[in-house]
Amino acid sequence: MTLKIKATLAIIMAATATMTMAQPALRDTAMHDGIALHATVACAAPDTATLDSIHTCRYTAATHGDTHSCADSHSLKTAEWAVPTSLFAVSALCINTSWGKSVRNEMHDCLSAGDGKRCSIENVVQYAPVAAAYALEFTHIKGRHSLKDKTILLAMSATTAVALTKGNKLLFNEKRPDTSERNSFSSGHTAMAFMGAEFLWKEYHDTQPVIGYCGYATALFTGYMRMRNNRHWINDVVAGAAVGVFSTKLSYWLYPKIFGKSDCRQGTKSKDKPVVFGLPYYDAGNGMGLNMAIVF
Repeated sequence: MTLKIKATLAIIMAATATMTMAQPALRDTAMHDGIALHATVACAAPDTATLDSIHTCRYTAATHGDTHSCADSHSLKTAEWAVPTSLFAVSALCINTSWGKSVRNEMHDCLSAGDGKRCSIENVVQYAPVAAAYALEFTHIKGRHSLKDKTILLAMSATTAVALTKGNKLLFNEKRPDTSERNSFSSGHTAMAFMGAEFLWKEYHDTQPVIGYCGYATALFTGYMRMRNNRHWINDVVAGAAVGVFSTKLSYWLYPKIFGKSDCRQGTKSKDKPVVFGLPYYDAGNGMGLNMAIVF
């Protein structure tokens, strides 16, 4: 393996670790009463925190019988969007630059099976992190959010990932390694897998971080299989991973802003919740209508 390939693999591994670990610092873990069916615990807040932020940091999961801090999971720090955005930009440059094409071709020769036997297990494995999120609901290991909130967050994340992936395929029109179609960039399978992996990390990294690591391992396997089966270049996979991670992070950031009555917004003052209002209007000759506005 040439020095160029080794350096590229090192950069990808470091970037993946950075995307995983660029999370808000943990405040406090959940406390369990052991007797009461409903326990309410406030997570520790910084010294400069206001009373409102302390209220926001409280999350009561009545259906779970315990509580988890979820305020931090809805923050979006610079590194959390800058890292996946940068990875995507570098991956896009590999399409039309001679250096980028040279690297991806060498990497593809090393990682793909060529015309050998293929195994399309990634068609199923890509959904494993999402399936695990629901399977864990039947265990004593609980995430930061209720089942309803999880479902909405997953729907938002998946919709964002699919929309971005479809847009990329139409915009870049890149040919697949097996030359079958011109929709290679970016990898949809990888985006779906990393979307689910980031979701597991968001929900369980404070109590069971191994679940998040397993999710990311599954996502990496999915990306590898797409290259092995000669369906994607390595830059397609890296871009897909960036899209998946970013989609989940964006959805978590938007969720409490859009859904003011969600569990993770319970306890906040009404002034912090989104407000929807509308005013009718009438214009002679041009008809009538309704002006709507959302303030959050």
